[in-house]
Amino acid sequence: MFETIAWTRAHNAEKRRLQRARNKRSGFFNRRLLAGQTLFESSQPKECIFRVEQGTVRISTNPPNAPPETIEEISSGVVFGLGNLDHHIHTAVAVTDCTVSFWPRSELPTLIKQTPQTEQRQFDAIEREFAYLRSTIVASTANRPMARVAAFLSFLSQRNASEGRDPEIIDESVQCSVVADYLKMDIATLEDALRELEKQAIISYHAPRGLRIRDVVRLDRFAPSP
Repeated sequence: MFETIAWTRAHNAEKRRLQRARNKRSGFFNRRLLAGQTLFESSQPKECIFRVEQGTVRISTNPPNAPPETIEEISSGVVFGLGNLDHHIHTAVAVTDCTVSFWPRSELPTLIKQTPQTEQRQFDAIEREFAYLRSTIVASTANRPMARVAAFLSFLSQRNASEGRDPEIIDESVQCSVVADYLKMDIATLEDALRELEKQAIISYHAPRGLRIRDVVRLDRFAPSP
């Protein structure tokens, strides 16, 4: 009897090991979507990333007072739901009946190893989020230049972290004239906002490398929610 119990435990342990190995290759689980079914919508929390296992998925934007605009249609083997933000800025809808695997966001390096083009897709997703944040920041902080600058620096910090750079350092290559144009403000207003953030010990100048973010938590408090 004891041999049977021992064999059963060993057999179950091996089954669990094999299941963990399968999960490592295929994500948390697979989900079957019918044509026309929505996987996620803009503004929903970005709790995981996805890969199309079979079928086709459409990624689109939903601008206010305008019809949806297709960003791309993706098929088997393509990873999506990427980027740095904690919420989606696009909508994903099944074009055909399809199967999608769900992956923890921490498994992005694994997916990049499996499918190298995923790294470029991550960079592209970050750039789209950057453009989205620009429009959001400019619209929501028209009379609050310091909040606009804080949101910009916060996102640069997040992007640095995702690309393996120091999230506290904003490189000197980010020129004031470029930033001012990007945020739709004049250079004097930008410089005033930076001086105020420095006065409050949220940032400091870090020659010769640019700016150092000294207090990320307080910086985020100034930044508006997208």
